[in-house]
Amino acid sequence: MYLYIQMEYCPNNTLRDVIDAGPISEEEAWRLFIQIVEGLAYIHSQGLIHRDLKPGNIFLDSKDNVKIGDFGLAVTGNAPVQPIVEGGMASAHGGSVGDGSFTSEVGTAMYVSPEILQGAKYSQKVDIYSLGIMFFEMVYRFSTGMERFHVLGALRSKEVAFPEHFNKDLNQFKLIRSMLSHNHKDRPTARQILQR
Repeated sequence: MYLYIQMEYCPNNTLRDVIDAGPISEEEAWRLFIQIVEGLAYIHSQGLIHRDLKPGNIFLDSKDNVKIGDFGLAVTGNAPVQPIVEGGMASAHGGSVGDGSFTSEVGTAMYVSPEILQGAKYSQKVDIYSLGIMFFEMVYRFSTGMERFHVLGALRSKEVAFPEHFNKDLNQFKLIRSMLSHNHKDRPTARQILQR
């Protein structure tokens, strides 16, 4: 399988810069989110798993449109798994290819899915979990780095614990909750998100 890669200059930095500068309006958060989902739907339709989706790997072009970048950890159904350690991750447990699922600890700690942390087989839905964390960061304003650490840690718990003052009536709540399910089978695919 060949992957066509196009390099493009993205002068408007990354989604990390946008989140940190915040707040992001609800309309802008949805616009960026949908563009990321459209990109993921395409990536997944090509049989790829990004495996390191995070705000620093989402670039904005000169028109503030999303470009997903840094495919250094991406794999296909017939690619070898490369153990990578980043952001405090433990060492890899090895890999398996067969039904398109892999095992290995890769990615950045705050965005990596539970199945990767557990060394279990995984699929493209690891990218959906990472996207759930990113979307939450887009719609929730943190006052300090320590608050971000604690809130995202609770959000990553098996109970998916949202902050008490997070508006659970918002459309984002149910979507984020479904994307952060610890059971990957309960997470929507990128295509299913686009059809909502």
